[in-house]
Amino acid sequence: MMKLGRINIVPVALVVIALVSFLTTSLASQGEEDKEFQGWVKTYCDGNQTIEPAVLDYGSCNTDDAYYQVARRGVRYKVLREGSGRASRKRDVVVVEYIGWVFDKEAAYARGAIVDTSYTFGHSSFEFTLGDKRVISGWEYGIRGMRRGEIRELIIDPKMAYGGRANGDRVPPNSTLIFEIELLQLGPVK
Repeated sequence: MMKLGRINIVPVALVVIALVSFLTTSLASQGEEDKEFQGWVKTYCDGNQTIEPAVLDYGSCNTDDAYYQVARRGVRYKVLREGSGRASRKRDVVVVEYIGWVFDKEAAYARGAIVDTSYTFGHSSFEFTLGDKRVISGWEYGIRGMRRGEIRELIIDPKMAYGGRANGDRVPPNSTLIFEIELLQLGPVK
């Protein structure tokens, strides 16, 4: 075996080859996800420009890739209204109002059945601490960086929501979710 000083080169070379192979596969996979997302944006917007959601009256379809930002792989967002003040971060106490839908490419703006909302009678704003894992991962990453008063639309892939399990009778297994979230209050870091 070839040695360089005290290091055996063959095992090191095998590790490097495995790492390069893994990274190449991961990047190819990300490219496929990006193409799928671009197709989703096209489906989301085509033919629905004149149909406004019943609850909210803002937003437009802009299929420019820069319009959607990635909070983390599997969580994309667009800012519907800018906020002010400092950005939220892990361990902040946040208070939000929200509405969420199951993604349905046949529905107006791809918003299928409402899965949950804080706007209906009997519900109120929702308070939690970022990083405490009381909410789905898509919320954890999608809300980080929001400022008070900001409204974001989150598009959450199943793996960052409920994955292969259902959540009650409203969220089927492997569902992509859409949420519009307004950050009402931002508390001190705990």
